[in-house]
Amino acid sequence: MVRTSREGGVWVAVARNESSLRPLIEKGFKVVAGPPRATVDDTQPMHLDFTEWLERRPEPEPMDEGDYAAALELLRSPWTPVPVLPKVQVAGVAIVMVVTGWTVADQQAVEAAVVVAKALGRSSYVILVQNDPDCHEATRDWTPSSRSHCRRVYARNDGFAAACNAGAAARRKTTRWLLFTQSDVSFTAQAVREAVAHSTAYAAVVGPSGGILADGGKAIQEVGANVRHGGDARPVDFVTGYWLLMGVEEFAEVGGWWEGVFLYFEDPDLCLRLALMGVRSVVVPDLDVRHGRSATITPRFGPVSRRRIQAWSKSAFMDRWQ
Repeated sequence: MVRTSREGGVWVAVARNESSLRPLIEKGFKVVAGPPRATVDDTQPMHLDFTEWLERRPEPEPMDEGDYAAALELLRSPWTPVPVLPKVQVAGVAIVMVVTGWTVADQQAVEAAVVVAKALGRSSYVILVQNDPDCHEATRDWTPSSRSHCRRVYARNDGFAAACNAGAAARRKTTRWLLFTQSDVSFTAQAVREAVAHSTAYAAVVGPSGGILADGGKAIQEVGANVRHGGDARPVDFVTGYWLLMGVEEFAEVGGWWEGVFLYFEDPDLCLRLALMGVRSVVVPDLDVRHGRSATITPRFGPVSRRRIQAWSKSAFMDRWQ
């Protein structure tokens, strides 16, 4: 069975498998994303941000043979839950918030993050990564409600991973924790405290959502808040990058985010490399974190380009780890 629709002037077909799309392929349509959601696109060009990034993309850096299996062995090793009490005081949290536009919603998200930083204490603060030249101009006259709790980083749009690295590089020397997030996410100070407590207890990178890798990364089973899983902390293969907390020392040792993809699959790559250092990935579904589910990505790239970028990143991730 094939369902077709028109998205942004482009015909898109969705099928359970590629064989169902064969009649369309024979007519000259192009498959640009594979199962379980196969997308056929005959006209849509890639988004300019992505095509320009491809021209300056870093050289591929393949992992060593056996690294993938070794990382999963640690991530899936026996797990023993331990009692975790939220920390009352959390010091030195840098909230790295990546923004690629500057709508009212973006500004509200940044201000809300500043409020969280103030609630955590004077040594916690927001690093606003303005990840687009248009965003730089739009925010020229904007001033945060608390300058001591917000610093800015201006970045060329080289993807989410590069923006996270640019924000982390601007951290203060007193920073102990890095919380990576984006402007379609809302969260509370209590969520940060609980994440720090779990990270300390399990020596882990922590977030509300994550995933289990299957078939070498071809398939991902989502776990946590994004699929409405509640309950206690649980181990996963990776924590999703929309809200991910980790220690500064671990970030420095692992070498930051991999910048070989523009969007998608930078989070499983980070967590697999951390696993090679002995760092687990833990999902805490009940953290008070709410995600807009691509609310910042789809309006900018469109649904077709977004899926094509996702398929490209999956291929790059698999090439790197196989």
